[in-house]
Amino acid sequence: MRCVRISNPVSTLFLLALGACATSGSPADVQGLADVPADSSAVDVPAEDAPAIDVPAGDIPAGDVDAVVADLASEVPLQVGGTLAGTVATDLRLSGAVTLAGAVAVDPGATLTLEAGTTVTAGTGASLAVAGVLVVEGGSGTPVSFAPAAGGSWQGLSVEAGGTLTASNLAISGFTAPFTAKAGAAWTIDGFQAQGTGGLLLDLRSSGHLTHAALHGAGAGQTTDSVAILDASPVLSYVLADGANRGNDFFRVDGDTSAPVFDHVDVSTAHCGFHFNGGTGIRVTSTVAHDLAYGIMVLQAQDLQVSGSDFTMDDVVVGICGGGTVALSDVYADKVLFDASCADQSSTTPAAAPHAGVGVGN
Repeated sequence: MRCVRISNPVSTLFLLALGACATSGSPADVQGLADVPADSSAVDVPAEDAPAIDVPAGDIPAGDVDAVVADLASEVPLQVGGTLAGTVATDLRLSGAVTLAGAVAVDPGATLTLEAGTTVTAGTGASLAVAGVLVVEGGSGTPVSFAPAAGGSWQGLSVEAGGTLTASNLAISGFTAPFTAKAGAAWTIDGFQAQGTGGLLLDLRSSGHLTHAALHGAGAGQTTDSVAILDASPVLSYVLADGANRGNDFFRVDGDTSAPVFDHVDVSTAHCGFHFNGGTGIRVTSTVAHDLAYGIMVLQAQDLQVSGSDFTMDDVVVGICGGGTVALSDVYADKVLFDASCADQSSTTPAAAPHAGVGVGN
Protein backbone atom coordinates (compact mmCIF):
# COMPACT_ATOMS: atom_id res chain seq x y z
CA MET A 1 0.00 0.00 0.00
CA ARG A 2 1.25 3.51 -0.81
CA CYS A 3 0.55 6.45 1.44
CA VAL A 4 1.19 10.15 1.64
CA ARG A 5 2.71 11.87 4.59
CA ILE A 6 1.31 15.38 5.14
CA SER A 7 1.64 17.71 8.06
CA ASN A 8 -1.79 19.31 8.08
CA PRO A 9 -4.52 16.93 9.30
CA VAL A 10 -7.28 18.92 7.60
CA SER A 11 -5.52 18.52 4.27
CA THR A 12 -5.76 14.75 4.57
CA LEU A 13 -9.41 15.11 3.50
CA PHE A 14 -8.21 16.20 0.09
CA LEU A 15 -5.82 13.28 -0.24
CA LEU A 16 -8.33 10.75 1.04
CA ALA A 17 -10.56 11.82 -1.83
CA LEU A 18 -7.75 10.73 -4.16
CA GLY A 19 -7.86 7.18 -2.79
CA ALA A 20 -4.60 7.42 -0.80
CA CYS A 21 -3.96 7.14 2.91
CA ALA A 22 -2.59 9.97 4.97
CA THR A 23 -0.28 10.22 7.93
CA SER A 24 0.90 13.08 10.03
CA GLY A 25 4.55 13.93 9.62
CA SER A 26 7.17 16.61 9.28
CA PRO A 27 5.86 20.05 8.30
CA ALA A 28 8.39 20.22 5.46
CA ASP A 29 7.91 16.62 4.30
CA VAL A 30 5.20 16.00 1.69
CA GLN A 31 6.31 13.07 -0.40
CA GLY A 32 5.44 9.60 -1.59
CA LEU A 33 6.03 6.88 1.00
CA ALA A 34 5.85 3.11 1.02
CA ASP A 35 5.67 0.60 3.83
CA VAL A 36 4.33 2.93 6.48
CA PRO A 37 5.53 1.76 9.89
CA ALA A 38 2.96 -0.08 11.96
CA ASP A 39 3.08 2.55 14.69
CA SER A 40 2.16 5.39 12.30
CA SER A 41 -1.17 7.14 12.51
CA ALA A 42 -2.10 6.27 8.93
CA VAL A 43 -5.77 6.12 8.02
CA ASP A 44 -6.03 3.18 5.64
CA VAL A 45 -8.33 3.76 2.67
CA PRO A 46 -8.66 0.76 0.32
CA ALA A 47 -6.36 1.86 -2.46
CA GLU A 48 -3.77 -0.86 -2.77
CA ASP A 49 -3.29 -0.19 -6.47
CA ALA A 50 -3.11 3.57 -6.22
CA PRO A 51 0.07 5.08 -7.69
CA ALA A 52 2.52 6.91 -5.50
CA ILE A 53 1.80 10.60 -5.04
CA ASP A 54 5.15 12.33 -5.17
CA VAL A 55 4.91 16.08 -4.54
CA PRO A 56 8.12 18.00 -3.86
CA ALA A 57 8.08 19.72 -0.50
CA GLY A 58 6.78 23.25 -0.71
CA ASP A 59 4.99 22.83 -4.05
CA ILE A 60 1.56 22.70 -2.41
CA PRO A 61 1.52 24.76 0.76
CA ALA A 62 -0.81 23.37 3.38
CA GLY A 63 -2.92 26.51 3.24
CA ASP A 64 -3.55 26.06 -0.49
CA VAL A 65 -4.68 22.48 -0.04
CA ASP A 66 -6.99 23.62 2.73
CA ALA A 67 -8.46 26.19 0.35
CA VAL A 68 -9.24 23.43 -2.15
CA VAL A 69 -10.90 21.42 0.58
CA ALA A 70 -12.94 24.45 1.60
CA ASP A 71 -14.01 25.00 -2.00
CA LEU A 72 -15.17 21.40 -2.26
CA ALA A 73 -17.11 21.71 0.96
CA SER A 74 -18.82 24.89 -0.23
CA GLU A 75 -20.14 23.46 -3.51
CA VAL A 76 -23.72 24.58 -4.16
CA PRO A 77 -26.03 21.68 -3.29
CA LEU A 78 -27.75 19.99 -6.24
CA GLN A 79 -31.35 18.88 -5.89
CA VAL A 80 -32.51 16.42 -8.52
CA GLY A 81 -36.27 16.53 -8.90
CA GLY A 82 -38.54 17.12 -5.95
CA THR A 83 -40.54 20.16 -4.94
CA LEU A 84 -39.56 23.82 -4.85
CA ALA A 85 -41.65 25.74 -2.33
CA GLY A 86 -41.44 28.68 0.03
CA THR A 87 -38.25 30.75 0.09
CA VAL A 88 -34.88 30.10 -1.51
CA ALA A 89 -32.57 31.75 1.02
CA THR A 90 -29.26 30.09 0.08
CA ASP A 91 -27.71 29.03 -3.22
CA LEU A 92 -29.36 26.01 -4.83
CA ARG A 93 -29.07 24.08 -8.09
CA LEU A 94 -32.00 22.14 -9.53
CA SER A 95 -32.21 19.56 -12.26
CA GLY A 96 -34.62 16.93 -13.50
CA ALA A 97 -38.38 17.08 -12.98
CA VAL A 98 -39.25 19.74 -10.41
CA THR A 99 -42.63 20.79 -9.01
CA LEU A 100 -43.21 24.48 -8.25
CA ALA A 101 -45.63 24.74 -5.33
CA GLY A 102 -47.29 27.98 -4.22
CA ALA A 103 -45.62 31.37 -4.20
CA VAL A 104 -41.85 30.79 -4.32
CA ALA A 105 -39.36 33.61 -3.73
CA VAL A 106 -35.62 33.76 -4.37
CA ASP A 107 -34.29 36.03 -1.65
CA PRO A 108 -31.67 38.76 -2.17
CA GLY A 109 -28.21 37.21 -1.88
CA ALA A 110 -29.38 33.77 -3.01
CA THR A 111 -28.86 32.22 -6.45
CA LEU A 112 -31.18 29.60 -7.90
CA THR A 113 -29.70 27.74 -10.86
CA LEU A 114 -31.74 25.53 -13.19
CA GLU A 115 -29.61 23.08 -15.12
CA ALA A 116 -30.13 22.19 -18.78
CA GLY A 117 -33.16 20.00 -19.36
CA THR A 118 -34.89 20.88 -16.09
CA THR A 119 -38.69 20.69 -16.38
CA VAL A 120 -40.67 22.71 -13.87
CA THR A 121 -44.32 21.74 -13.45
CA ALA A 122 -46.16 24.58 -11.74
CA GLY A 123 -49.09 23.87 -9.47
CA THR A 124 -52.26 25.89 -9.89
CA GLY A 125 -51.60 29.46 -8.80
CA ALA A 126 -47.87 28.88 -8.31
CA SER A 127 -45.40 31.68 -9.04
CA LEU A 128 -41.68 32.41 -8.92
CA ALA A 129 -40.48 35.86 -7.83
CA VAL A 130 -36.74 36.57 -8.10
CA ALA A 131 -35.29 39.21 -5.78
CA GLY A 132 -31.92 37.45 -5.79
CA VAL A 133 -30.45 35.74 -8.86
CA LEU A 134 -31.99 33.18 -11.22
CA VAL A 135 -29.65 31.44 -13.66
CA VAL A 136 -31.22 29.29 -16.38
CA GLU A 137 -28.70 27.03 -18.13
CA GLY A 138 -30.86 25.60 -20.91
CA GLY A 139 -29.21 24.17 -24.00
CA SER A 140 -30.33 24.30 -27.63
CA GLY A 141 -31.70 20.76 -27.39
CA THR A 142 -32.24 20.74 -23.65
CA PRO A 143 -34.24 23.85 -22.71
CA VAL A 144 -35.48 24.65 -19.24
CA SER A 145 -39.27 24.70 -19.27
CA PHE A 146 -42.04 25.98 -17.02
CA ALA A 147 -45.56 24.65 -17.64
CA PRO A 148 -48.65 24.04 -15.51
CA ALA A 149 -49.92 20.66 -14.49
CA ALA A 150 -52.48 19.22 -16.88
CA GLY A 151 -55.57 21.40 -17.00
CA GLY A 152 -54.08 24.03 -14.67
CA SER A 153 -52.42 27.42 -14.87
CA TRP A 154 -49.80 29.32 -12.91
CA GLN A 155 -49.01 32.92 -12.05
CA GLY A 156 -45.77 33.26 -13.97
CA LEU A 157 -42.19 34.40 -13.42
CA SER A 158 -41.16 37.85 -12.24
CA VAL A 159 -37.83 39.56 -11.64
CA GLU A 160 -38.21 42.01 -8.78
CA ALA A 161 -36.40 45.30 -8.21
CA GLY A 162 -32.78 44.41 -7.45
CA GLY A 163 -33.21 40.90 -8.84
CA THR A 164 -31.26 39.41 -11.75
CA LEU A 165 -32.19 36.88 -14.41
CA THR A 166 -29.60 35.37 -16.76
CA ALA A 167 -31.22 32.77 -18.99
CA SER A 168 -30.55 30.70 -22.07
CA ASN A 169 -33.11 28.51 -23.80
CA LEU A 170 -36.07 29.10 -21.50
CA ALA A 171 -39.64 28.10 -22.41
CA ILE A 172 -42.78 29.11 -20.50
CA SER A 173 -46.43 28.30 -21.13
CA GLY A 174 -49.79 28.11 -19.40
CA PHE A 175 -49.30 31.29 -17.36
CA THR A 176 -52.04 33.74 -16.43
CA ALA A 177 -49.57 36.50 -15.52
CA PRO A 178 -46.77 37.43 -17.93
CA PHE A 179 -43.03 37.23 -17.59
CA THR A 180 -42.46 40.48 -15.70
CA ALA A 181 -39.25 42.48 -15.36
CA LYS A 182 -40.04 45.12 -12.75
CA ALA A 183 -38.42 48.53 -12.54
CA GLY A 184 -34.91 48.07 -11.12
CA ALA A 185 -34.54 44.48 -12.33
CA ALA A 186 -31.66 43.24 -14.49
CA TRP A 187 -32.34 40.59 -17.09
CA THR A 188 -30.82 38.91 -20.14
CA ILE A 189 -32.46 36.08 -22.09
CA ASP A 190 -30.95 34.36 -25.12
CA GLY A 191 -33.32 31.72 -26.44
CA PHE A 192 -36.88 32.16 -25.22
CA GLN A 193 -40.29 30.77 -26.08
CA ALA A 194 -43.60 31.92 -24.61
CA GLN A 195 -47.00 30.45 -25.46
CA GLY A 196 -49.72 32.72 -24.16
CA THR A 197 -53.17 31.96 -22.82
CA GLY A 198 -54.82 35.26 -23.79
CA GLY A 199 -53.15 37.86 -21.57
CA LEU A 200 -49.80 39.65 -21.74
CA LEU A 201 -46.78 37.58 -22.67
CA LEU A 202 -44.18 40.08 -21.44
CA ASP A 203 -44.45 43.04 -19.08
CA LEU A 204 -41.14 44.90 -19.34
CA ARG A 205 -40.59 47.77 -16.91
CA SER A 206 -36.79 47.64 -16.90
CA SER A 207 -34.16 47.54 -19.62
CA GLY A 208 -32.62 44.24 -20.65
CA HIS A 209 -31.87 42.03 -23.64
CA LEU A 210 -34.14 39.47 -25.31
CA THR A 211 -32.54 37.58 -28.20
CA HIS A 212 -33.68 34.63 -30.31
CA ALA A 213 -37.25 34.50 -29.04
CA ALA A 214 -40.60 33.17 -30.23
CA LEU A 215 -43.64 34.90 -28.74
CA HIS A 216 -46.97 33.26 -29.55
CA GLY A 217 -50.33 34.78 -28.67
CA ALA A 218 -53.52 32.83 -28.11
CA GLY A 219 -55.10 33.58 -31.47
CA ALA A 220 -58.81 34.28 -31.20
CA GLY A 221 -58.46 33.91 -27.43
CA GLN A 222 -56.00 36.81 -27.14
CA THR A 223 -57.78 39.48 -25.07
CA THR A 224 -54.97 42.00 -24.45
CA ASP A 225 -51.90 43.37 -26.14
CA SER A 226 -49.08 40.83 -26.15
CA VAL A 227 -46.00 42.78 -25.01
CA ALA A 228 -46.06 45.91 -22.82
CA ILE A 229 -43.03 48.16 -22.31
CA LEU A 230 -43.27 50.98 -19.77
CA ASP A 231 -40.53 53.53 -19.08
CA ALA A 232 -37.87 51.07 -20.18
CA SER A 233 -35.45 50.61 -23.06
CA PRO A 234 -35.00 46.90 -23.69
CA VAL A 235 -33.30 45.54 -26.80
CA LEU A 236 -35.32 42.88 -28.60
CA SER A 237 -33.54 41.13 -31.46
CA TYR A 238 -34.32 38.12 -33.61
CA VAL A 239 -37.85 37.86 -32.23
CA LEU A 240 -40.77 36.09 -33.90
CA ALA A 241 -44.05 37.61 -32.71
CA ASP A 242 -47.29 36.07 -33.93
CA GLY A 243 -50.54 34.38 -32.98
CA ALA A 244 -52.48 37.40 -31.70
CA ASN A 245 -55.53 38.81 -33.49
CA ARG A 246 -56.79 42.00 -35.11
CA GLY A 247 -58.43 43.15 -31.90
CA ASN A 248 -55.17 43.76 -30.01
CA ASP A 249 -51.69 45.14 -30.60
CA PHE A 250 -48.53 43.10 -30.33
CA PHE A 251 -45.89 45.51 -29.00
CA ARG A 252 -47.17 48.46 -26.95
CA VAL A 253 -44.82 51.12 -25.63
CA ASP A 254 -45.79 53.67 -22.96
CA GLY A 255 -43.81 56.28 -21.06
CA ASP A 256 -41.89 59.25 -22.37
CA THR A 257 -38.55 57.79 -21.28
CA SER A 258 -38.97 54.52 -23.14
CA ALA A 259 -36.44 53.98 -25.94
CA PRO A 260 -36.60 50.30 -26.90
CA VAL A 261 -34.78 48.83 -29.88
CA PHE A 262 -36.54 46.32 -32.13
CA ASP A 263 -33.99 44.63 -34.38
CA HIS A 264 -34.68 41.67 -36.68
CA VAL A 265 -38.27 41.26 -35.53
CA ASP A 266 -40.96 39.41 -37.49
CA VAL A 267 -44.37 40.56 -36.27
CA SER A 268 -47.77 39.60 -37.68
CA THR A 269 -51.44 38.84 -36.97
CA ALA A 270 -52.34 41.74 -34.70
CA HIS A 271 -54.04 45.13 -34.96
CA CYS A 272 -50.80 47.12 -34.68
CA GLY A 273 -47.45 45.44 -34.95
CA PHE A 274 -46.04 48.38 -32.97
CA HIS A 275 -48.24 50.78 -30.99
CA PHE A 276 -46.26 53.67 -29.55
CA ASN A 277 -48.22 55.70 -27.01
CA GLY A 278 -44.96 57.33 -25.96
CA GLY A 279 -41.22 57.00 -26.09
CA THR A 280 -38.28 58.98 -27.39
CA GLY A 281 -35.65 57.65 -29.78
CA ILE A 282 -37.27 54.27 -30.45
CA ARG A 283 -35.49 52.30 -33.18
CA VAL A 284 -36.95 49.66 -35.52
CA THR A 285 -34.35 48.02 -37.77
CA SER A 286 -34.18 45.02 -40.11
CA THR A 287 -37.76 44.12 -39.23
CA VAL A 288 -40.66 42.54 -41.12
CA ALA A 289 -44.23 43.61 -40.23
CA HIS A 290 -46.98 41.88 -42.17
CA ASP A 291 -50.65 40.89 -42.07
CA LEU A 292 -51.56 43.75 -39.73
CA ALA A 293 -54.11 46.55 -39.63
CA TYR A 294 -51.25 48.97 -38.88
CA GLY A 295 -47.58 48.20 -39.18
CA ILE A 296 -46.75 51.09 -36.85
CA MET A 297 -49.09 53.43 -34.99
CA VAL A 298 -46.93 56.40 -34.03
CA LEU A 299 -49.21 58.39 -31.69
CA GLN A 300 -46.96 60.30 -29.24
CA ALA A 301 -43.58 58.71 -29.98
CA GLN A 302 -40.85 61.29 -30.63
CA ASP A 303 -37.83 60.80 -32.89
CA LEU A 304 -38.99 57.32 -33.95
CA GLN A 305 -36.64 55.93 -36.61
CA VAL A 306 -37.39 52.96 -38.85
CA SER A 307 -34.74 51.65 -41.24
CA GLY A 308 -33.95 48.70 -43.47
CA SER A 309 -37.34 47.10 -42.84
CA ASP A 310 -40.23 45.61 -44.83
CA PHE A 311 -43.99 46.17 -44.47
CA THR A 312 -46.20 43.87 -46.52
CA MET A 313 -49.92 43.12 -46.59
CA ASP A 314 -50.62 45.73 -43.93
CA ASP A 315 -53.77 47.82 -44.24
CA VAL A 316 -51.77 50.90 -43.19
CA VAL A 317 -47.98 50.95 -42.98
CA VAL A 318 -47.43 53.98 -40.70
CA GLY A 319 -50.37 55.89 -39.30
CA ILE A 320 -52.09 57.89 -36.54
CA CYS A 321 -49.15 60.16 -35.86
CA GLY A 322 -51.13 62.26 -33.35
CA GLY A 323 -48.25 64.59 -32.50
CA GLY A 324 -45.46 62.03 -32.75
CA THR A 325 -42.59 62.14 -35.22
CA VAL A 326 -41.18 59.35 -37.38
CA ALA A 327 -38.48 59.09 -40.04
CA LEU A 328 -38.23 56.15 -42.44
CA SER A 329 -35.05 55.17 -44.26
CA ASP A 330 -34.57 52.33 -46.76
CA VAL A 331 -38.04 50.94 -46.00
CA TYR A 332 -39.92 48.67 -48.40
CA ALA A 333 -43.73 48.70 -48.43
CA ASP A 334 -46.25 47.24 -50.84
CA LYS A 335 -48.65 50.10 -50.05
CA VAL A 336 -48.50 53.84 -49.44
CA LEU A 337 -46.17 54.45 -46.51
CA PHE A 338 -48.17 57.04 -44.52
CA ASP A 339 -51.82 57.70 -43.82
CA ALA A 340 -53.15 61.27 -43.91
CA SER A 341 -52.25 61.96 -40.27
CA CYS A 342 -48.58 61.24 -40.98
CA ALA A 343 -48.34 62.99 -44.32
CA ASP A 344 -45.79 65.49 -43.01
CA GLN A 345 -43.39 62.76 -41.83
CA SER A 346 -40.28 61.85 -43.82
CA SER A 347 -39.11 58.88 -45.83
CA THR A 348 -35.70 58.78 -47.52
CA THR A 349 -34.33 56.31 -50.08
CA PRO A 350 -37.32 53.94 -50.05
CA ALA A 351 -36.40 50.37 -50.98
CA ALA A 352 -37.64 49.12 -54.35
CA ALA A 353 -37.82 45.48 -53.27
CA PRO A 354 -38.00 43.48 -50.05
CA HIS A 355 -34.73 43.16 -48.17
CA ALA A 356 -32.79 39.96 -47.74
CA GLY A 357 -31.84 38.97 -44.23
CA VAL A 358 -34.49 40.91 -42.35
CA GLY A 359 -36.77 39.49 -39.68
CA VAL A 360 -35.59 36.32 -37.94
CA GLY A 361 -34.32 34.57 -41.04
CA ASN A 362 -30.62 35.36 -40.47
